[in-house]
Order: sequence, then structure tokens, then C-alpha cells
Amino acid sequence: MIPVQKKPLSIPAKLSSESCLNNRRQIIGPPINKGKISAYYYGDTSVKEKLNELYYNKCAYCESLLDGFDVEHYRPKKGVTENTTHPGYYWLAYEWTNLLPACISCNQRQKGNHFPVNNSHKTIPSCNHLSEIIESDQKLNELYLSQEVPLLLHPEEQNFDPFDYFDFNLETAAIIVKKDLSKTDLKYKRADATIKIIGLDRDYLKTRRANIIIALSNEFLFHLSQLATGKIQLPDLQTIFYRLLAKLESNSQVNNEYAFFWQYLKTNALYLINLSVNNFIPDPRFQNLLIRRFQK
Repeated sequence: MIPVQKKPLSIPAKLSSESCLNNRRQIIGPPINKGKISAYYYGDTSVKEKLNELYYNKCAYCESLLDGFDVEHYRPKKGVTENTTHPGYYWLAYEWTNLLPACISCNQRQKGNHFPVNNSHKTIPSCNHLSEIIESDQKLNELYLSQEVPLLLHPEEQNFDPFDYFDFNLETAAIIVKKDLSKTDLKYKRADATIKIIGLDRDYLKTRRANIIIALSNEFLFHLSQLATGKIQLPDLQTIFYRLLAKLESNSQVNNEYAFFWQYLKTNALYLINLSVNNFIPDPRFQNLLIRRFQK
């Protein structure tokens, strides 16, 4: 999950059309008519294309490249699993900041209608004294909805940074809650809920991350073996290490699949080097020499 910002002018015309606004009025009522919610609007090609562009053809949650995707409602439109009396956020069915591109695994197999909050759920739209909906209050980062304090993270939250919430166990390729967070910390609760609700630690994703780690480690181990057999010298290995850092930097760009994981690897590159060196070189004096060389 990487930070993304939607600019106000990026709203697809389909969602701001008079036809869509009229349809929303019919949904909101009174009476409430959730049967009027239609994928004709939120699932329109123009909406999907814009989401695809903003999220670089990746799932908003797990960052897997998409081969077709669901338009996900961050706040579920017809019901909430954690609150069986909740009617769902029917009034947000066409709200641009409530729509995300999501792979089938994250959306249908994992999230569904889950939407836990730290406070209480909003059950009706924010309206003025004339019972007219206050458009600005329906936005993700505005006070009205933010008062819920959702436990599920959203890539478009103001000042969102995945490094504030997550770490990875680089031995198992598991995503975990950031190590220095207390269980009573709101950030801990949000990270933990997001991992569980979206299934960010499902086998497929762990395997993809593990394969990245293995490929990087094997590449470095190969060059360590060349060093051990005298085919290259220590300065050559340092140059190779810099090339490895350049590879991490390149794959860390936001348009790449699993960019956040690559960014994490780049930040923790010395751990990977330590792991390779310790596994390959038994002499602790030479281990320390290598590590010091790479830290320069």
C-alpha cells in the first residue's frame, strides 16, 4: 500500500453528471432505496480508467498488478459486517474518494463488507437544515467521516505513510505491525486490522515477497562465491553492492508492483547483506570487514 492523492478535478464526468446526482437523490430518499445503487455509474469505464491511472494499474491494498479489477467501496455501500443494524454507506456509492481499484482477492475474498471503526459508525449523510446533503462532508479526509476513526487504512488518507504502520519479517516475508508500536496505540490497531481484513499476509503475497528476497540474496551470494574463489576482489563486491542498491531504488518507484515492499528492502538493504554474509562467511572478522565496507 502506497500513498495516493486524488485531485478534486480528477473526478470522472460520469460521477458528477446530472444523471448520477439524480440517481443518488433516489437512493438517499426518503425513503432510502439502496436498490437504486448502480454499477452503471461507479463501474463505468471512465471511472475504472481513472482509478487505473492513479494507482498505476495496481490493487490499492496489496499492490498486485491488476488484470481486471473490482471498483471497491472503501466504506461498504449496502451493509457493515461489524454492525448488523447499519444500512451501509449508501450515500457514498458514487463518492470519488470512497472508490478504489481492488483485486478480487482483496475485495471479494477478504474485505467484503468489513469496516470496523474505533468510535461509532456514521449511519446517515451529513445534511444542512434543509435536509440537503453537504457535499464536502462526504469526502474521505473531512471531519464528518473522519470522526469514525476507521481501523482500515486508506491510501488516500492525509499524510498516510505505510512506514508508520508496517514492518516486514525478512526471514519469513511476512508483513507485520510496526515493531515499536504498542498494542494500545491507534496506529497498531489500524495496522493490525488492515493486515487481517485485507489478508495482506495471505500465502500468495508472502510467496511473491519471498521470491524477491531469495532472488536478491542469491544474486549477492553468487558474487560472494566469486570473492571467495578470487574471481573478484573486495572493491568489486562493493561496486556490485551499489548496483544492488540501484536495483532496489528502481523497483521502489511508485509505479512498480509491490513498491512499498521494495522501498522497505531499500531501507533495510544492510540486513540483506548481513544475512548473506553471515550465511556464507564463517569468519566473524571477515564478516565485520565486509559489513563495514558496505556501510561506507
